Amino acid sequence: MTSFTHNTHELPPHDEASPLTNHPPTEPQAPLLADDGLDPVFTDETLYALTAGLASQEHQTAEQKHRRQAAAFSALRSLDAQQPAEAMLATHAVLAHHLALECYRRAAQSSQTSNLDIQLLSTAAMLSRTMGCMLTALDQRQDEPLWVGPPAGR
Repeated sequence: MTSFTHNTHELPPHDEASPLTNHPPTEPQAPLLADDGLDPVFTDETLYALTAGLASQEHQTAEQKHRRQAAAFSALRSLDAQQPAEAMLATHAVLAHHLALECYRRAAQSSQTSNLDIQLLSTAAMLSRTMGCMLTALDQRQDEPLWVGPPAGR
């Protein structure tokens, strides 16, 4: 993948005729995922899945949606995925974080029943553990040296 940047505004409908990379960014940005080893189609699918998986709050303005997506992309970028498996782990971690926060937000609403509050808090805790596990697995993968094969001429 060469230089992949992405517009953090509302994503267009996902179809094969208009991949995300056909839409020029509105402002220059660093690549969302590292340039090494990531196919542009894989990157587009990952970003689309991340955006589609973000919890949508009721009555959210376009600016709030934009901020949420930009925050998710910033978190994904900070995890410095170099390979497809790393990008998958990073995406899971970011989604788990956002969904855990959504569960905490819903549990904090006073109109919920106590049983639902307990389920939401339990789900939030499970998602937080999931995020931690994904970050640990990502860190372990990134600490491993890449195997490049035997020296040339052997």
